[in-house]
Amino acid sequence: MSQSSEASRRPVRTSQREVKSCGFCYRRKLKCDKVYPCSRCLARGLGDLCERETVIVNGRITGGGPDRPSRRQPTLAQVMEENKTLHRKVSTQEKVIRSLLDQVEGRASGALGGMQEVDESAGPSSRASSVDAEEKERGDDGRAEYLASVVGQVYGLSAGEMAAGQQQPHLFTQPDAHTLDSLRMLVPTDISSALVRHHCNFLHWIHTVFHIPTFLDHHDRWIEDLRKGGRSNATYDYYALYFAVIACSLYFMDEQLAQELGMSRESIQTLPKFWFDTSLNCLQLAGFMTYPTLPVLQAICVLPTIAHAFELWGGNVKSQIMRRIWWCLMIADCLTPGAQHPYHLQYPSAWTSPPANVEDVDLSDNGLVVSRPLSDVTCVSHLLIMGRLANLFRDFTPAFTSKQSASSRFRVVKDFNDRMDRLFDDCPELRPRDDEIYTSEYAITGPFDWRPWARYLWATAIPAMRIQIWRWHLGRSYSDPRFAEAREVCVAAARAMIRVRSKAIPIMFQKNWHVSSHTVICGMILANELLHGPVDPTTSQQLQSEVQEILDLLREDSRPNAMVQRGLIILDQMLAEAMATTTSVGDPGNYADSHPPSGFTWPGSDSAGDFQLGLFDMLLNSNAWSMPGMDPAPQ
Repeated sequence: MSQSSEASRRPVRTSQREVKSCGFCYRRKLKCDKVYPCSRCLARGLGDLCERETVIVNGRITGGGPDRPSRRQPTLAQVMEENKTLHRKVSTQEKVIRSLLDQVEGRASGALGGMQEVDESAGPSSRASSVDAEEKERGDDGRAEYLASVVGQVYGLSAGEMAAGQQQPHLFTQPDAHTLDSLRMLVPTDISSALVRHHCNFLHWIHTVFHIPTFLDHHDRWIEDLRKGGRSNATYDYYALYFAVIACSLYFMDEQLAQELGMSRESIQTLPKFWFDTSLNCLQLAGFMTYPTLPVLQAICVLPTIAHAFELWGGNVKSQIMRRIWWCLMIADCLTPGAQHPYHLQYPSAWTSPPANVEDVDLSDNGLVVSRPLSDVTCVSHLLIMGRLANLFRDFTPAFTSKQSASSRFRVVKDFNDRMDRLFDDCPELRPRDDEIYTSEYAITGPFDWRPWARYLWATAIPAMRIQIWRWHLGRSYSDPRFAEAREVCVAAARAMIRVRSKAIPIMFQKNWHVSSHTVICGMILANELLHGPVDPTTSQQLQSEVQEILDLLREDSRPNAMVQRGLIILDQMLAEAMATTTSVGDPGNYADSHPPSGFTWPGSDSAGDFQLGLFDMLLNSNAWSMPGMDPAPQ
């Protein structure tokens, strides 16, 4: 008959006061924790039978079964201690059974007599010491299997998965009360203070992201509450920080010191990775991406201390691919037309290291990745140069807006124009060539030489990007000769685009979206020069021919995008306006010489109309991507 059934038949005792101790401790006059199950019952393997002593006080029954008082969840250390005791009892019972069987068969009577003497005369302490000796003989393998078993029960893992240190996706998948209870059970209350203080003494200088006195005070009160059986109000973000701290502490702790805390060698090797994964799961449950609380940010700063040891980075291949992805996103963010406006809202930068200049065949998780110099062209070279161009425009915005006078802003533009000229100094192989001849034949199955295509893209992109920098002084250059250089540079860049587009290229070269959009931009520059530039019949005829050539190039596209369609309409209107003008736009004397006179002074500040929208800005505004409500351009 079980102890619970015997306790149910025991008559209820009448008392003058309520008994809060459990029945086991009360009948033996032992000090009880007054939490259920108490530490003494857990240590004896009686956690399921621990309940308050049932008494009648003033005609009212107090105490009773385990359902009456609220029962707490034992900590991981207490569960481990209880299971050890149960293992001892099972081992002792198995030995008694084997000895009795041997005695019946007449094979081991002497051994049975010796065991009975130990059991009857030595008492419980001697029995426990004999079991401890046997457990010590088994070595550390049993403790490692036990740790894997307990942790696996909490996390739903098999022993093989725990031994491999795998992080399963189904761990702590739902944030609920059960998950918080499971996390509470994982807190090593017996050695928590030692682990946390070891981190504060030896590792805090690495990150210094939490205030040591405040953290220790909160931790000590929290652990004391757990030891008393209280249900702490710790949240997922605090658990993330806590497990990150103790994981780092145990990882860097000397093995001898950890063993003095009562930890086995297998536990020292397994628990840091286990606590590290638990901290990551708690970060996920805390919603660190949408609700970055202070403990979440602190945990994120602490975890990289040991992340390298557990291969969180994923290896060379994954790391480099992630850098390339981030580089592409940064380029797309910085090279959009809206982002190139000086008053564009610039978000805080989140830079990462650029990807290594290495071929994919040389990228492996099994060896060291050595980045080649930029002069050696690899599959990443084009991306790296694009990143440099994106950085140029990202730096241009704050540099331009930080200046107040027109002269200062003009110098900023010239400085960044020189920086663009040096873009290919480290990678001359990708610099555009004036004498480039593009072949239209290439092997379908063999290796493809992408460098001519990249040079063609750069040859069409650099003129448009140069116009993007100079365009803020383009309007003033038609009325103020001191800014004449802006007009000269923009017109030269537009004509360079025409020369590149006039060359015979393969069909696939024509399908790049930005090539057509850059052609529209250059056409706008030439059409603007035709309308507002100096009146010279020869120059006007040349500009008309160049604008018409750009229109013909754009109409060759059988499936034009919105940028091309809108550009065709505007260019047709500007060309028609210029051709309809039979007389000069103005008296040539009204236009100053192309170069500023000597001895002039720059204006102290910009006027209100310096950056008013013109035709070029109209092309790049938000309405550029919706078709205007007008008839299509004549073909």
